[in-house]
Amino acid sequence: MEKYEINKFIEEYSSKLSDVKTALNIEAKIPVLKELDEKIGKEDFWNDQQVAQKIISKANQLKETINSYKEVESNEQPSEPV
Repeated sequence: MEKYEINKFIEEYSSKLSDVKTALNIEAKIPVLKELDEKIGKEDFWNDQQVAQKIISKANQLKETINSYKEVESNEQPSEPV
Protein backbone atom coordinates (compact mmCIF):
# COMPACT_ATOMS: atom_id res chain seq x y z
CA MET A 1 0.00 0.00 0.00
CA GLU A 2 1.14 3.49 -0.73
CA LYS A 3 1.08 6.29 1.83
CA TYR A 4 -1.95 7.86 0.22
CA GLU A 5 -3.89 4.59 0.42
CA ILE A 6 -2.94 4.08 4.05
CA ASN A 7 -3.99 7.62 4.99
CA LYS A 8 -7.25 7.21 3.07
CA PHE A 9 -7.97 3.94 4.89
CA ILE A 10 -7.30 5.54 8.28
CA GLU A 11 -9.59 8.48 7.45
CA GLU A 12 -12.39 6.15 6.36
CA TYR A 13 -11.98 3.98 9.46
CA SER A 14 -12.11 7.02 11.74
CA SER A 15 -15.20 8.30 9.96
CA LYS A 16 -16.96 4.94 10.25
CA LEU A 17 -16.06 4.69 13.92
CA SER A 18 -17.54 8.14 14.48
CA ASP A 19 -20.70 7.05 12.67
CA VAL A 20 -20.97 3.99 14.90
CA LYS A 21 -20.59 6.16 18.00
CA THR A 22 -23.41 8.37 16.78
CA ALA A 23 -25.63 5.44 15.79
CA LEU A 24 -25.16 3.77 19.16
CA ASN A 25 -25.76 7.09 20.92
CA ILE A 26 -22.80 6.42 23.23
CA GLU A 27 -22.67 9.96 24.64
CA ALA A 28 -26.28 9.71 25.84
CA LYS A 29 -25.82 6.24 27.32
CA ILE A 30 -22.96 7.21 29.63
CA PRO A 31 -24.97 9.48 31.98
CA VAL A 32 -27.87 6.99 31.99
CA LEU A 33 -25.48 4.26 33.09
CA LYS A 34 -24.05 6.53 35.78
CA GLU A 35 -27.56 7.21 37.09
CA LEU A 36 -28.39 3.50 37.15
CA ASP A 37 -25.13 2.72 38.95
CA GLU A 38 -26.05 5.30 41.59
CA LYS A 39 -29.45 3.63 42.07
CA ILE A 40 -27.77 0.23 42.34
CA GLY A 41 -25.48 1.57 45.05
CA LYS A 42 -28.31 2.78 47.27
CA GLU A 43 -29.02 1.02 50.53
CA ASP A 44 -32.66 0.22 49.72
CA PHE A 45 -32.00 -0.95 46.16
CA TRP A 46 -33.09 -4.56 46.73
CA ASN A 47 -36.35 -3.66 48.50
CA ASP A 48 -38.21 -4.35 45.25
CA GLN A 49 -36.35 -7.24 43.65
CA GLN A 50 -38.24 -7.14 40.34
CA VAL A 51 -37.41 -3.48 39.79
CA ALA A 52 -33.83 -4.07 40.95
CA GLN A 53 -33.35 -6.88 38.44
CA LYS A 54 -34.71 -4.72 35.61
CA ILE A 55 -32.33 -1.90 36.56
CA ILE A 56 -29.36 -4.27 36.70
CA SER A 57 -30.33 -5.76 33.35
CA LYS A 58 -30.54 -2.31 31.76
CA ALA A 59 -27.22 -1.26 33.32
CA ASN A 60 -25.54 -4.42 32.02
CA GLN A 61 -26.85 -3.79 28.50
CA LEU A 62 -25.54 -0.23 28.58
CA LYS A 63 -22.16 -1.34 29.93
CA GLU A 64 -21.83 -3.96 27.21
CA THR A 65 -22.59 -1.44 24.46
CA ILE A 66 -20.32 1.26 25.87
CA ASN A 67 -17.45 -1.13 26.62
CA SER A 68 -17.67 -2.77 23.20
CA TYR A 69 -17.48 0.62 21.52
CA LYS A 70 -14.59 1.73 23.72
CA GLU A 71 -12.70 -1.47 22.95
CA VAL A 72 -12.97 -0.84 19.22
CA GLU A 73 -12.10 2.82 19.72
CA SER A 74 -9.00 1.97 21.74
CA ASN A 75 -7.76 -0.21 18.87
CA GLU A 76 -8.02 2.70 16.44
CA GLN A 77 -4.73 3.88 15.06
CA PRO A 78 -3.92 7.59 15.30
CA SER A 79 -4.98 9.57 12.26
CA GLU A 80 -1.55 11.01 11.60
CA PRO A 81 -0.14 11.31 8.11
CA VAL A 82 2.49 8.72 7.32
